[in-house]
Amino acid sequence: MGGARHTVALNTGGGDCPGLNAVIRAIVKRATIQLDWKILGIRDSFDGILGPKTDVIELTRDRVARGLSKGGSIFDFTWRGISLTFGADF
Repeated sequence: MGGARHTVALNTGGGDCPGLNAVIRAIVKRATIQLDWKILGIRDSFDGILGPKTDVIELTRDRVARGLSKGGSIFDFTWRGISLTFGADF
């Protein structure tokens, strides 16, 4: 396939829900096989991307296939959010 290779990050927030791992697996499968994209997973929900240490894993077809037989989310998630003490300019 020609063109630029895209990198996409997936993040889940709040709690887990039925079918979440199947949705993540479907996204990874389509994006990696048909589109040749690289898919990243953000661990620990929004703490994993906004916290002091970004925790990112590459999601491969093998990695997400193992998650179908498990409950919860392929990623760890957190119910608490990080303290947003920094300002944002809008």
